[in-house]
Amino acid sequence: MQICYLRKKRNFKLIWLLLLDFLLIISSVASSSLSETPSFPTLSSLTSDPMLFYLWDTPLVKKLFGEHNMIYMFGQDHKDLRRQIAPNFTPRALSTYTALQQIIILQHLRSWEHLSSESPGKPISLHLLARDMNLETSQTVFVGRYLSREARKKFRDDYNLFNTGLMKLPFDLPGFAFRNAKLAVERLVETLSDCATQSKKRMSEGDEPSCLIDFWMEETVREIAESKTAPPRSSNAVTLLDSHPDVLLRVREEYTQAVAREVIRYRPPTTLVPHIAMKDFLLTESYTIPNGTIVFPSVIFKRNYLAFGVGPHQCVGQRYALNHLVLFIAMFVTVLDFKRHRTGSCDEIMYCPTICPKDGCIVFLS
Repeated sequence: MQICYLRKKRNFKLIWLLLLDFLLIISSVASSSLSETPSFPTLSSLTSDPMLFYLWDTPLVKKLFGEHNMIYMFGQDHKDLRRQIAPNFTPRALSTYTALQQIIILQHLRSWEHLSSESPGKPISLHLLARDMNLETSQTVFVGRYLSREARKKFRDDYNLFNTGLMKLPFDLPGFAFRNAKLAVERLVETLSDCATQSKKRMSEGDEPSCLIDFWMEETVREIAESKTAPPRSSNAVTLLDSHPDVLLRVREEYTQAVAREVIRYRPPTTLVPHIAMKDFLLTESYTIPNGTIVFPSVIFKRNYLAFGVGPHQCVGQRYALNHLVLFIAMFVTVLDFKRHRTGSCDEIMYCPTICPKDGCIVFLS
């Protein structure tokens, strides 16, 4: 909140001392002047060296994601893991996922319509409904038949505990949200490991893959995880389409893919993802980013910020995420008519831990 306040006041300091590390925060005025400087580095120069910057996070957050999570990996191990994951997002795999996504999205849209019809004059909040829809979609696409109905419910509960833990103070003590999240992660890993075992056995028998983990295990037999960002993508799309009825009309006619990309650029679900410089980096002729400085690329490249990242750590599932959002937007505006319930906070955002409409995206559906 303090950062947002300083941004509105255009009163950022160049360097801010945070927990004995240097945090580089460029003001909107300074970033504009930097980007217009002829010697300002291009995107290729910023990403040509994969060891130039790496994701910075607190040690306690790493306890939730895991020290060996792919987002913290570099070098050959990271390349090998991305190569193993690649078969999950081939055109063949994506087409399989699309069929599953369409079925689940349509089921939830019909349930939303039914819920709204029970009280026609009362708006409903889409944020939690979208979260449940996207969680079911992710469960079905990622592990399909290997997750029983009871296991799905436990998975949902543990997923919610994990998200809650990310927003609480990191007290790793019994009864605290962080400890509950940490235990939830262990249960989620155990559940997914069991799904992988079932899939590997099925793929070794020559069956056709029907979900993401099957495509992964199919590749494994030949030679050998985010969904948290989906709910805010959906609710942010509804919010922005309501604010721009001319765009909504064109979405129904032509450029859904472009709208989906702009929703993610304008309202990236995952914000505040700083990177730390591994070496001194010449940003302009007059300023060098010191080794060990924490940098927010989205502050410098505000308009052209790439929500999926770039370079060796760009999001490996970005085509899946875009396909999901395109499907949701296309089906939502086709199946339903909607109108936002305007409140004082409907155009504001909140962190949960990804960003979403502060009012929960309250709408009238018909």
